[in-house]
Amino acid sequence: ITLIQTGKIYHFPVILFGTEYWRGLVEWMRGTVLGAEKIGPRDLDLMLLTDDPAEAVQAVVRSCAEQEALAAARRGKPSMRRTKINQRSPRT
Repeated sequence: ITLIQTGKIYHFPVILFGTEYWRGLVEWMRGTVLGAEKIGPRDLDLMLLTDDPAEAVQAVVRSCAEQEALAAARRGKPSMRRTKINQRSPRT
């Protein structure tokens, strides 16, 4: 998370799979670490706490599409990949 915060690596989803297992850590971060202002509220948004494999996959796919769009924008070109996330549905 620190590497994402400092821009040393690209943003990607930090998935904490298993809500029961990770609940204590997340509560500590919200209460103690956030309460002491060692992190900001947006830092908690870097993590996805889930029990749902489909939600985890969706987060990874969405992140890949966002990173590709950012890279294409930096190059001044449109993104080449089309995914369900960024496709428009036909108008009826």
